[in-house]
Amino acid sequence: MHNKKPRRPEIPAPSTVPELEPRAGVPRQIVVDYRDNGSSHRGKPADVHGLELRWAKAPPGFVPKNIEKDLIESAFDTKSPLILTFEEGDRGARIYMAGRWEIEREGVKGKFGDIVSAIVP
Repeated sequence: MHNKKPRRPEIPAPSTVPELEPRAGVPRQIVVDYRDNGSSHRGKPADVHGLELRWAKAPPGFVPKNIEKDLIESAFDTKSPLILTFEEGDRGARIYMAGRWEIEREGVKGKFGDIVSAIVP
């Protein structure tokens, strides 16, 4: 007879979205503080593994409209803040970004929050 482990209950997709607050760090770094929508504390909500950040360096005049298609780079973080590091030639470039919560065990992802931007210092 096999002893089967009881199934852990599924964790539903996050119903909230992250709020991103990018700021200049040291030269060539953007520091992205994040919090749950409406929260006064930095970090992720309960039962969420981390933040998936989609981002892209924007050419002059470019404004992203579709997060999945326009923000082609990706980063993941489990503890605020997330730090993006760039090359010297990227200084002064505008970086657009949006984030969503992710649950590791099920691979479930929530909806993206608003697109925000920052300039590489």
